[in-house]
Amino acid sequence: VLIHAIMDALCGAAKLGDIGKLFPDTDPKYKGISSVLLLKYVKEELDKKGWKVVNIDSIIVAQRPKMRPYIPEMEEITVEGIKGPVKTSKGIISLQNDRGTTYGRYIEVQNELVAAYNEVRNEAARKYFNKPYDELNDEQQEAIRKIYPQRISEAEPKNYGGK
Repeated sequence: VLIHAIMDALCGAAKLGDIGKLFPDTDPKYKGISSVLLLKYVKEELDKKGWKVVNIDSIIVAQRPKMRPYIPEMEEITVEGIKGPVKTSKGIISLQNDRGTTYGRYIEVQNELVAAYNEVRNEAARKYFNKPYDELNDEQQEAIRKIYPQRISEAEPKNYGGK
């Protein structure tokens, strides 16, 4: 939901229309597509128009779960194989759902999180080693994993919807 809101805001600012226009749900090629891939497409469209995203500040409005404990603080670390200190976080993503959420939807969200990790790791691999993550040797992949550790915690479902 957050990625969709960000895409809509970026598209609106650049007068590209909303994401429903760009990615109609009636088009089968968008069924089940990763939101991260759609965001990448939006970025490409912004690039074509000469737009540059400098910062995104977003707010999630929800009573539960409380978000503050899940917003990691950034820190600088030294990673062997990478020049200079890099910024990273100790962030852990806690995935928790309502008992009314279908298992399929839960897996979709989990897959989106994994896709997002893969995307940022791939970008870091290109930045630091000039090649995609899957072409790195074991030591280089370990260096990238230290910058972007994949920590997804699965919490017990709650009754947010009152069911």
